[in-house]
Amino acid sequence: MQDFLRFEGNAQSLRLVATLQVLADRTGLNLTFGTLSALRKYVVTSDKANKDSSNRAWRKPGYFASENDIVDQIKKETGTGDARNPICFLVEAADDIVYLAADVEDAVKKGILRWNDVEAKLDLKIDSIRRAIQGKERILKAGRTEVPKDLDDDAHAAAFRTAAIAVMTEAVTDMFKKLYQAIMDGKHESDLLDESEAKELAACLRTIGQTCVYPTRTTLTLELMGRHVIHDLMDIFWEGARALPIKGELKTSKFEGKAAALISANYSRIFRDFATEKSDLPEIYHRFQLVTDYICGMTDSFAKRLHSELFNGS
Repeated sequence: MQDFLRFEGNAQSLRLVATLQVLADRTGLNLTFGTLSALRKYVVTSDKANKDSSNRAWRKPGYFASENDIVDQIKKETGTGDARNPICFLVEAADDIVYLAADVEDAVKKGILRWNDVEAKLDLKIDSIRRAIQGKERILKAGRTEVPKDLDDDAHAAAFRTAAIAVMTEAVTDMFKKLYQAIMDGKHESDLLDESEAKELAACLRTIGQTCVYPTRTTLTLELMGRHVIHDLMDIFWEGARALPIKGELKTSKFEGKAAALISANYSRIFRDFATEKSDLPEIYHRFQLVTDYICGMTDSFAKRLHSELFNGS
């Protein structure tokens, strides 16, 4: 039950590449155990995850019950046990670095912030922030003695994004080297970026995003619309998933049969296979997962278009 009440995208990512993206056989994309291990940003099941844990790898669910066997194999073959793969620390840091810098740049490009607004929030007394600004200036000078006066805000934001990423990447690399043995021994638990010499820069960018970007009307409207679309689709396709036969022919004479017929044939086939083969899980678990897989597999544009066709008749 917690797999669905505490749904986590990282767990769905592992399911996607190991189970759902079927090529020639039943092993997903046929990735190596090392690659699958590196995907596991979180390492516990949904019923054991604790958002207040000091260990970041325990704060969110890392895999679903449907992938228990796969995860057991990954841990055995890589020798990581219940610890994170060392590469996960770098993947997590890279993810944070890119999003923190790109979100600020996007806000400027979309007119949510002006570059002067961003610059006013950057404390040049902090070394990592000062180096990011200096890097931006070097990029914009491009061999000239000074930055051109007629550059628009987008140019400043793009150059700052590049420079900020460089500063944070260097700091994380140094921190990984410093903590290398503890990481390799599975004894390190915290985030590299937030421990590095660029932690103040990262914190500043995070604050700008949380206070000036994410709460804007445009962003909130989009999130509310997305929530509405997802909930409506979950409601209608649950009717179909609940009625889809594991064996035998699907009948479309009733509403639930029509909804089931619209579910992707690939997901329906996987549901039937796993409901038969993984009988250790309740049948209703597989039905919940069918809805989850189908809606998670939709692009934003497809989900919005399908919602419009089903509920607006256009």
